[in-house]
Amino acid sequence: MSETNIGTCKYCGQTRVIETAGDISEAERNAMATDLCSCGAAQAEKRARERREHINSFIDDNFDDFDGKIIREIIDQVEQQIWKSVTINMDEDRSCKIWLDSDAYLNMRIKALTTKELKV
Repeated sequence: MSETNIGTCKYCGQTRVIETAGDISEAERNAMATDLCSCGAAQAEKRARERREHINSFIDDNFDDFDGKIIREIIDQVEQQIWKSVTINMDEDRSCKIWLDSDAYLNMRIKALTTKELKV
C-alpha cells in the first residue's frame, strides 16, 4: 500500500510530496526528497553518487576483491589530489594507470599484454 509523505531537501529546504511503499523514517524521506530536488547542490550530490557507482561497477568488472579494494583507495587519493597519477603493475602482463585530467575527470587505463606460448 502506497503512502504519501513529505520530505525536505537537505540543501535548499524545499519540501516534496513523495510516495512510499510504507512508513519510513524522516531521514529516509529527506534523502528521497533531496534525490528528487532540482537545486544545484542536490544535483551535484546525485552526479557524484552516480559517478561513484560507475567507478565501482568498472572496478568490480575488472578486478578481484583484493585488487579492487586497493584500486578504490588509490582512486580516493587521486581524487583528493594526493597523487597526480598512479601506475600499478599488477603482474608481469597487466598494469593500471589512474589519473585526473585537466577537466577533473577520473581516468583509468588497464593495459594487458596477453602472450600465449606453447613448447612441447
